Amino acid sequence: NLPPDFPLLNALPLAMDEPTKKKTKKQPKKKTKLERKRKGTHSSMRESYRPGKREGPRPYAWDLRRHNKPSDFWVAAMVEKMLAQTGTHNAQNTEPLSEEDCDALLDKIAPLINEQQKRDMIACYFVGGLGMPPPEEWDGHSGTVSVIMEKLSIPKGSRRAVRAVLEEVNAAHKRGTCYNPQRAKYGGHNRMITGPAEIQLIADIIELGAGSHEAYLSVNQVRKAKGSTHVGKSAVCAAYKRLLPVVTPIGDTKQGNRNPRSAWAIARKGWCLQLLLMMGVPFESLIKFEDSTGDLPFKMTDDAGHPLPQYDISRIGQVALTQIAFWDETHKKCVIGGQGHNSRGATVLTRFHRNPNNMSQLLSSELGGVLRPETPELHVKFEKESRFSLGVAKVEMLSGEIIGKNADLFDYTGCWLHSISSFKVRTDARIAHIKTLPGTGRSIWNAKRDPSAKLFFDEDGLELLPGISEKKAAAILETAPHILNVGCFKAEPRSALSEIAARTKGVGLATLEKAHDVAQTAVPGNGSHLVCDHRLAADPYDSQVEFEKELGVRDEVSAEKRLAKDMRSQGHVCVTELVDHIMKASAKVMEGTKHADDWLIYHDALVQMTDKDTIAWMADPERDYLRRWLVPRGGLNDIVTGETKNGDLKSTNLFANRVLGDSPEMMPLDCSLNKDADDSVTEHVNYTKSLTDPDDYRKFDRSTPSRQTRAYKRLLDPIHPPDGGALTSVRIIQDIDRCMGKHLWSILDAGGAVVPDLGSRNGRRAERARENLGLSANWGGARKKGPAPMARWVHPLAQAVREANIAASLAAANTDL
Repeated sequence: NLPPDFPLLNALPLAMDEPTKKKTKKQPKKKTKLERKRKGTHSSMRESYRPGKREGPRPYAWDLRRHNKPSDFWVAAMVEKMLAQTGTHNAQNTEPLSEEDCDALLDKIAPLINEQQKRDMIACYFVGGLGMPPPEEWDGHSGTVSVIMEKLSIPKGSRRAVRAVLEEVNAAHKRGTCYNPQRAKYGGHNRMITGPAEIQLIADIIELGAGSHEAYLSVNQVRKAKGSTHVGKSAVCAAYKRLLPVVTPIGDTKQGNRNPRSAWAIARKGWCLQLLLMMGVPFESLIKFEDSTGDLPFKMTDDAGHPLPQYDISRIGQVALTQIAFWDETHKKCVIGGQGHNSRGATVLTRFHRNPNNMSQLLSSELGGVLRPETPELHVKFEKESRFSLGVAKVEMLSGEIIGKNADLFDYTGCWLHSISSFKVRTDARIAHIKTLPGTGRSIWNAKRDPSAKLFFDEDGLELLPGISEKKAAAILETAPHILNVGCFKAEPRSALSEIAARTKGVGLATLEKAHDVAQTAVPGNGSHLVCDHRLAADPYDSQVEFEKELGVRDEVSAEKRLAKDMRSQGHVCVTELVDHIMKASAKVMEGTKHADDWLIYHDALVQMTDKDTIAWMADPERDYLRRWLVPRGGLNDIVTGETKNGDLKSTNLFANRVLGDSPEMMPLDCSLNKDADDSVTEHVNYTKSLTDPDDYRKFDRSTPSRQTRAYKRLLDPIHPPDGGALTSVRIIQDIDRCMGKHLWSILDAGGAVVPDLGSRNGRRAERARENLGLSANWGGARKKGPAPMARWVHPLAQAVREANIAASLAAANTDL
C-alpha cells in the first residue's frame, strides 16, 4: 500500500496539468486503497486528463486511460515523457495511440535513452502501473519481472537487472526515501594482495588443483587470524594473474619412469641393447650407449675392452624376429547403444530425415520427414567386459615368404586370473564348500550313484531312473504301493502306466514311459558296490574321475581339467591354463615355418607369470615351457643400481630373469593392433545393425560379454586368410618391425626412460603413405585424384547383411513416395 505522500509520486513521468477536484462531504462510503487502485482512483493516479480543458495535443495515454487500463496508461504516459525528454515529441501528433503503437514507440526510443532513464521507467511502471506487488509475486512466468520486461520490451537476458531495480525501489519504500535511479557507487577500495606469504599460499593451493575458491577461503582465514580486513575473490584472482601462471593441458602418458637414472630405466636400457644384439645389430653400433663416468656408470665392456657376458653374442645367442610370437592381455568393455564418431574421434550420432511411413526412404523435413529415435550409449554402474590374451607373430614359411599371423586367442571373460598359490586358496575353499552341501539327491557331488552311469539294478530305488526325483518316487509309491524298486516298476505292464499317471499328482505319462523303458535295462541284484558320495572323498574331483573310470561311462578326463572347468564356472582361472594355451597356440602358429622347433614367446612382465611358483611350474622338464620364454640372458639385470625418488642410490634384483613391465612401446598389440581389432569389430557391428534380433547368428554385437566375445572370436579366428580378419598380415608385420626396431632405438636414446607418444597412433602412417604416392605430407597444393578404393575385408556373415542393406537402399531410392 502506497502512502499519499510517497516520494516517488512526485517524480512520475506523466504530462499532467490540472489538479483533481476536491472531494465533497456527500461522497459515498470511502473505498479501500486496494479498491481504488483497481479502479484507477488511487492517490497515485490523482491527476486526470480532461482534453476539453487542455491546450495542445492530447497525451498519448488518453485513449488507453479511457478504457480503464492502468498498466497500459502508465506505459503510454512514460512513452510520452521519454519522447519529450529525448526531443522527439511531435507536437502536431493528435492521434491517440494503441497498445501496439506504444510498443513500437518503446522500441523506437530505446536506443535514445540512457541506463538511468531505463531504470526510471522500470521503477515508475512498477509503482504506478502495477501497484508495487510484494516480492513473492515478482518471479515466475507471469510474475512482475516478466510483465515489466514484456511491456517495456526489455531483452530476455536482463531479468537480474530488472529485479535489482525492484529491490532498490522496495528498499527505498521501507526506508521512506525517494528512489534514486542513478547507478549506485559501491563503497570500498579494491584491496590488493601484496604480502609474500599470501601470494605463496595462493600459488601453492592453485598448483595443487584445489582452485581459486579454496585459495580465497584460505587467504581470508589467514587474514582473519591476523586481524586484517578480508579480501574478495577479485583480489585473489588478480594476485593469481600477476603471478603469470603457465597453464598446460593435461595429456595422457604411459606407465613407467621418466628418470633415466632410475633402476627401471637402466634395466630397460640393458634389455633393449640385448634384444638388438640378439637380432643381429653389431656390438660396435651399440657401444656408443656405454657410459663409464659419473656415480651411475653403465658399462658394456670389461677393463680389457671385451663385451660383458650379458652383451657377448656368443653367450646369449642370436634370435630372429620371425622366431617370436608376441602375446598380451587385453580387456574390452561392452558398448550398449550407438557407436558413431566423427573425424576427430568424438562420439556423435548422425541421422537424416526420413519418410514416417517408410523409414528406409529419405524425405526432407519441409515435406514431413522425421528422424529415427536417438540411440545414446548407455553407461551402466558396473561395466561388463570381455577378457582375452591375444597372440601375433611374423613368421617365415619354408618357401621364404614372410607372413603375419595371429594365434588362437585365450578367453577368460568373467574370470579373474590367479597365480598358482592364489588359485590353490580358492580351490581349497571350493572343496570345503562342496563337502558341506546338504541333501541326498542326484547331484554330481552327493549322488548315491553318478547320474551319467547307464547301469541299473532291480533293487535300485526309482529315484535313480531319469526324470524321477525323490519326491516323484514317493508319490508313485503312495499311488502304487507294490512298486517298491526298479525291478517292480520293470514288471509293471506298460498299459498300467496311464492309470498311475492319472492318479499321481506331478507325474506325467511321458515321464513314466521314458523311465519304464530305462528300467527294462536293469539287471538282477543291487549296485551297492557302485555307491559313491563324492563329498566324503578327500578330493571330490579325483573321486568323480575314478568313479566314472570304473563305470566306463565317459571318456577319461583328468581331475585337473575337471577342477579347472568347475573353477572357471566360479569365476577363477589359474595362470597355468593361460601359459599352457599360449605355448600350444604358439606352436600351432609356427607349424610349417623355419622355426617350427625353436620358436619363442615374448610376453610382458605379468605378475602371475613372474611368480616363483609359476616359474617353477614352467621349468618342469615334463613341460619345458620356461626355455620358450624370451627373457634377459647372461645375468642381465640380476643386480641393477639406480636412483630412488629421494635421490639415493639403491641396488635391486627385482628385474632379474624377467621382461621389463610398463613397456607398451615394445609390444605390437599395445601400439596399434588392439585398436585395429576394436575398429574391425565396430565396423561389423555397424554392418549388422539392421538386424533387430540380438541373437541372430549373423549379428555382431557388443552389448553383453558373451556377444562381444563371440564377435571378437569371429574376427580374430586364425582361419582367415592373410589379408582378412581383424588383424591383417601387413599390419602385423608393420607393427612388429616398428616395435622391435625403431622403438628400441628411441628408448636407448632416452636412456631407457619413458618416451612420450612413442607407439601412439598419431597419423604418421597416413603421412608416410602420402609420401610413398608422391604427394606432400602436408595438406595444400594441387589435388590429384587417388586410385580407386580397394575392397575392405568383411566377414562372410556380415558381408551378406551388408549387401542386403545396399540393395535395400537402392530399392528405397527407386520407390515412389
